[in-house]
Amino acid sequence: MSSKLANGKLTTSVTDLLMSPNSRLSGFQRLEIYNRQYWFRLIDCLYDDFPGLRAVVGERRFYDLVVAYLTRYPSDTFALRDLGAKLPHFLQRNQVLLGPRKRAALDVVSFEWAQMIAFDCAALKPITPTMLSGKKLDRLRLTVQPYITLLELNYPFDDFVIALRHEASQRTEASTKIHIVTQRKVVTLPKPKRVYLAVHRFQNALYYKRLDKPAFVLLEALQRGLTLGNACKKALPTFPTAHTKNGKATMLIQEWFQSWTQLGWFGVLP
Repeated sequence: MSSKLANGKLTTSVTDLLMSPNSRLSGFQRLEIYNRQYWFRLIDCLYDDFPGLRAVVGERRFYDLVVAYLTRYPSDTFALRDLGAKLPHFLQRNQVLLGPRKRAALDVVSFEWAQMIAFDCAALKPITPTMLSGKKLDRLRLTVQPYITLLELNYPFDDFVIALRHEASQRTEASTKIHIVTQRKVVTLPKPKRVYLAVHRFQNALYYKRLDKPAFVLLEALQRGLTLGNACKKALPTFPTAHTKNGKATMLIQEWFQSWTQLGWFGVLP
């Protein structure tokens, strides 16, 4: 522990109190090493959580935006699970960091964060068909499970990210992770395609379910707190005209709700 004489009194460095010096390094120097290791641990965590974003913007740009993000939103909890929670919002407000592929980058960062929500977010007790017996369905308010994220994407990033993760799983892990100094080849984006997606989990496994636009609109309305009757009214104009005239729209809605209930997508508030 290093000490100094100040005003005739022996004082001790605060950093030496926090971390004892050794024969080679002062307490401050040891603390600096720890600080750098923790900083790179945070970068590495975001590197692993957002492989799609990294592939879209490139290694060097990804590193720069991560540094900017962590400078604005430093980790304030011991759990690293929530480290990237504000990244979609941050990038939406700082699109200059994304380069020429900003539209694709905003899509993929939202999709990848939705996976974190689906994997970790709490679940409500699922509603069963017997719970709905005798209810006035048109006035019913259904609570969509909090782990479900509904996304309207401009690119089919579900297939894209699955392929990236598969590629990553095939690589050996023999080398130390020094991700930030190398530049991978430019990744080819999937062709633009409007995709409506529900990112969810089932039996503790992560799933991506593509939805027809009417189904997406219906679920999104329920998620915003509309009654079932009003949610159906929102969805009906998005069906093909033939479906609304021949009654197929009603049949499809019934099939969707049967499937969604089996998946446990609606929960009971405590």
